[in-house]
Amino acid sequence: MEPLLPLRVFIGCPGDMADERAELLKLRDHLEDLGCPVRFLVWKNVTPGAGDAQKVIFDNYPIDTWDVFLGLLWKRFGVPSGIKDAISGEMLTGTEAEFVGAYEAFLKSGEKRPHILLYRCTREYPHDFDMAQAAGVRKFFEQTQAGASHPALTQTFVTVGELKERVTRDLVKIAPQLRRAVMGMSAASTTAAASTSPATSTSPATSTSPATSTTPEASTAPAAAVPGSGRKPWQRVLVRWSVPLLICFLLALVFVLKGQNATNTSIAFLSSQGFSWHPNYSVTVDDFKSNITPRTLVSVSESLKQLQCRDLYLGGCVNLQNVDGVKGLTELRILELNNCTGLSDIGGIKDLPSLTSVLLQNCTELTDIEPLRGLANLNEIDFAGCKNVTTFEVLRSLKSLRSIIVNPKDTAQIEKIRAAAPKAQLVDPMGKPLLP
Repeated sequence: MEPLLPLRVFIGCPGDMADERAELLKLRDHLEDLGCPVRFLVWKNVTPGAGDAQKVIFDNYPIDTWDVFLGLLWKRFGVPSGIKDAISGEMLTGTEAEFVGAYEAFLKSGEKRPHILLYRCTREYPHDFDMAQAAGVRKFFEQTQAGASHPALTQTFVTVGELKERVTRDLVKIAPQLRRAVMGMSAASTTAAASTSPATSTSPATSTSPATSTTPEASTAPAAAVPGSGRKPWQRVLVRWSVPLLICFLLALVFVLKGQNATNTSIAFLSSQGFSWHPNYSVTVDDFKSNITPRTLVSVSESLKQLQCRDLYLGGCVNLQNVDGVKGLTELRILELNNCTGLSDIGGIKDLPSLTSVLLQNCTELTDIEPLRGLANLNEIDFAGCKNVTTFEVLRSLKSLRSIIVNPKDTAQIEKIRAAAPKAQLVDPMGKPLLP
């Protein structure tokens, strides 16, 4: 089987996120162990050159060669880059220019690449923070809201550990989709190259080896250095996916022999579904290549504990009423139940020692959050839109709690949460900290 070509991940961030960027660079070996090799692109590794610094960076790392743009922002927005916005004419900061360039390339590619990952740090600002810089960050994230100039879904983090977990999870999840996009572009490039083969040309100049081409297309083609590129496109696809297909088939066979049945209403057969699930890592409903969808899922089977997944994403399962099936997931760290509008019972999360994040946004039927008691490592909760939760005294027992996501318009709920968890940082669903 051919080795996977590393994803080219450009990290864009102002100087206040330099430590976080350095920690992300250390994830390379871990990601490779997870079957997701990456090459991180950072401006620190750019060859010096004359001209505006940002243009030199783009010359070294052309945007159309990025597979992923990974942006980090906290209290600083950066310094002018020398590049102006094509619409407003305003001078962009370096990180902003990188994001706008990636966003435009994403739209131009038919929303395939680069994939855009935006993370906002929600730590409290130090007393000497620059208000103008912080205002720039707030304005930027306002432009990522629905209906604004650059709509995008963002994630938040407080600690470096949380950021590394989120980035690892997200890169592992999007990698298969990006690789399929790159293979499609490679196949198109192969077809185009074949149509202009030197053998069909009568000009001496065209007999020059393609390897010596200096055209931009040749220098930035995603598959130019892939071993075995001489194979036909269908052969490369077959070779690349033969082992994952075989693994999935064997896992399915094992569970069938154990008498496990998959239905369209219960997650009891997870390990045979899809390609992007990684053992002991994360599971989402979108990973299941079956009749299981957010709208058909009504229960979570206790056989889920056989997976011991660390992250579980069940957002949008509107008919899910309880999560009793997560009992026994002692390694579970993140449980996402956003928009599970029928969820009324979270008793299944009780006694999960590793749980650090519970996301309950818009769980409108939920009234009792007492099962949160005793989750000693819980540091993030999302209550935004949980309009029927009226008692928050249980938050007093959560000593590790640092971040609570709330609806900024629900002032009555905010007052109760602040009284029960005065040390926690309250943020809105877009990651913007709420002032006391």
